[in-house]
Amino acid sequence: MKRIWSLFSQWVTVLLAIWFVVATLQPEWLRGTQASLTGMTLLQAPPAASGSRPVGSLSARAKHRQPW
Repeated sequence: MKRIWSLFSQWVTVLLAIWFVVATLQPEWLRGTQASLTGMTLLQAPPAASGSRPVGSLSARAKHRQPW
């Protein structure tokens, strides 16, 4: 029984190592999808109205603390 458990644990370790390497270097192999030839899609937020600050912005405090 001890020999079977040792063999099983070694195989699991080897398979996990192979899976980790493949997931790190070639993740599309695991997803089963083809890589896009056009690249990434970048979505930009529309420009904010002038004078308005986004929620949570610290720009007013930063301007207040500037020495000049």
